[in-house]
Amino acid sequence: MKTLKTILKSNLLGVFALIAAFGLVLSMSAFTASENVKRQTYSFYYSAPGTPDVDDVEEEDNWTYVAEPDFCDQELETACTITIDAEFVDAITNPSQPRLKQEAELQAAPSAGSAYVVSSQDSNMDIANKAL
Repeated sequence: MKTLKTILKSNLLGVFALIAAFGLVLSMSAFTASENVKRQTYSFYYSAPGTPDVDDVEEEDNWTYVAEPDFCDQELETACTITIDAEFVDAITNPSQPRLKQEAELQAAPSAGSAYVVSSQDSNMDIANKAL
């Protein structure tokens, strides 16, 4: 009959493989946990009157909070809506009417007598522009 020592010797490689696999699963799950955290975002629509130029689109005061963003047609002609991380929003001063912070640093590009949003400091910002 085999002794415990004999059984451990013959299965040692399998035990080490099992330990290594378990360690790999634990170490990889530590890196994916932050990806599963849902970030808090706010949506804004471009509310300045008239046809915007680049400076108008980049001005934070020209954007108004909206609970449900408009569905724009995604044409790169004029600004429509953005959805941005809470880090770039002042929701404390007036919680019912959040405002974009200057730190958002909206960037716009000109387009045939208008302008549209191209980026901001929030690399995950959702941008929806529209046709004129």
